[in-house]
Amino acid sequence: MNGSISFPILLAANPTAWLTPIWLWSFGLLIGLVVLAGLYGLAKLVAPGLAEVMHGTLREGFVGPVLSLATGFAAFAVLSLLLSAVGVGYLPMGDLWRSLVRLPHSNSFSKSFKVPGVPVDERGGKPYEVVLDFRPQEMRSVEITTDQDIEFYLRDPGTFLPGSIPVKVALARGKSWSWPSGEGGNLQSNPFLGRRATLYVLNEVDQPVNLTVSGVTREEYPQVATVPWTAAGLVALMSFYLLLRLSMPKVMAVASTTSKEAVSQPLFQIVVAVGAFLLVAFVFIPYNTFGEDVKELKIIALELIMVAGVLVSSWTASVSIADEIEGRTALTVLSKPIGRIQFLVGKLLGVMQSVSLLYLFLGAVLLISVSGKVVYDVRESSLPEALWTDSFEEMSGIVPGLLLAFFETIVITSIAVAISTRLPMLPNLLICFSIYALGNLAPMLVQSPVHDPYGIVHFVGQLLATILPVLENFNIQAAISAGWEVPARYLFLALLYCLLYSTIAMFFALILFEDRDLA
Repeated sequence: MNGSISFPILLAANPTAWLTPIWLWSFGLLIGLVVLAGLYGLAKLVAPGLAEVMHGTLREGFVGPVLSLATGFAAFAVLSLLLSAVGVGYLPMGDLWRSLVRLPHSNSFSKSFKVPGVPVDERGGKPYEVVLDFRPQEMRSVEITTDQDIEFYLRDPGTFLPGSIPVKVALARGKSWSWPSGEGGNLQSNPFLGRRATLYVLNEVDQPVNLTVSGVTREEYPQVATVPWTAAGLVALMSFYLLLRLSMPKVMAVASTTSKEAVSQPLFQIVVAVGAFLLVAFVFIPYNTFGEDVKELKIIALELIMVAGVLVSSWTASVSIADEIEGRTALTVLSKPIGRIQFLVGKLLGVMQSVSLLYLFLGAVLLISVSGKVVYDVRESSLPEALWTDSFEEMSGIVPGLLLAFFETIVITSIAVAISTRLPMLPNLLICFSIYALGNLAPMLVQSPVHDPYGIVHFVGQLLATILPVLENFNIQAAISAGWEVPARYLFLALLYCLLYSTIAMFFALILFEDRDLA
């Protein structure tokens, strides 16, 4: 198919599959913005001084761009809702709304029912229906116990559909029947059918039978949990920034100035523009991987964003520290009531803010590209239409990779700040990119199976792995290739490693900067 017509075809064909996951993230940002606006209004009434500080952060180099990005996605969410309201939308609103409403109630349940006794002359008739207040798609597990011998169906015995013939379950007194494990259990198929999960009970005795049904339910589409998590993430990010602003005003003033200068630099804007263009272009590039193009796109895109992050962090650190020291600007700043430690920490936070903005902008483009790539590959391969849940799973799978790439860039950023206290821009760039390459290469040298009679290769690998950061810890190419999930524990350990190494680098930077002659 001609690449020039592929893009409009992608937009027009099956928009539900690739836009619905984006809408879920956007709707979460919309809720987050509403919560932030509510908190600002509350502060305006209760603490006007705090509200003034909150309003002032909008003019700083980090909060303004983040809220602008969130507002853009929120506008997309509102537009999609309006289109759905007039009947021309692409969103499966019925499914999404049903799952969103059920989201707070997804939990364990236990209910007791009394099945009336049946006289002898009426036995063998229509079963007694025990209706659970859950859709079959919401059921994750169920356990049934009784105080008398009974028989029951999980599907209406009067309905015989192909492939869904009702199966009678005999349950003895004091025993239990469970799904997905246990007698009659099936891990692959849901035993219930219809609009509500229902048991069709046959009571063959005169006395009533007490039936207890317990289990676990979850919303029909658990992907909607992204909405509150995204909203909470935006609120937490802005709250954390405000906390830093209130607790370290001098440091954050330096950080705000640094991030403003970094974002206004032509290099930052060029990197964002070129990176976004390449991430979109990756969607239409054939990788010839026999159905693994999405994984290949993820790997290449993460490498691109990491290289862009290293470039921006090294460049910004050099411009904001080395150039200011050479131009005597740092001396002017330090002549005010601000110490060298505050100055250096503020510069680090400012560079980190610019890198964070880079990751937020390019990360958003990457999520959209991954979602579109799923639909594009399906159409190019003449496979059955992709579902929006497929696109969502691929999008969600790249988020841990973005976090780990960000942690890796923060480590490089702390090193770049330390180097900038002594060396100008060009050596800083060369050293940072060398560390980036060697930090990923060191584990391979340590584990190298080549013949090394004198142990030189192994020694060099151990030396590099000891001195330099082991950046392989932030690499999840193997997990992406194998389709594995990255556990939260691994992300937490990677964050600890990032913070530990960055702290060591900052101590080294303070030592170098403490006796630096600024005059």
